[in-house]
Amino acid sequence: MLSKSLIVIIVGGAFVYFFFFRGGGGDPLPQNFKSESAKLIEENEVVGIDVRSISEVRSNPAQGSIHMPLGEVESKLKELNLDKEKHYVVFCESGMRASMAIKQMKGLGFKKVSNIRDWRSWNKLKNK
Repeated sequence: MLSKSLIVIIVGGAFVYFFFFRGGGGDPLPQNFKSESAKLIEENEVVGIDVRSISEVRSNPAQGSIHMPLGEVESKLKELNLDKEKHYVVFCESGMRASMAIKQMKGLGFKKVSNIRDWRSWNKLKNK
């Protein structure tokens, strides 16, 4: 029988691998995303979705993104009736909640969804 510490090490290792080496879920960003990010965002080709809590957003707003706390993702997506063919980048503080939101979005039929991990990355892209 495996000890609790060995189980923790195995699960922790899988977590680290998934989030840091595999990109944390979601589709890869379009090849031209970094070089043309400002243009793509400006032309509404890419939409940012912030899944942090209300208090996190108040402290550190993510410019020009749609805010939907993780617990409200499904209801907000249905309410907003977003285009399922558009490319969405989802972010939070570290990428973990973004990955969970991406699973929900894909379950609702969204085709192009990427995890850019954190709100700082989004703000950098918006300010290019």
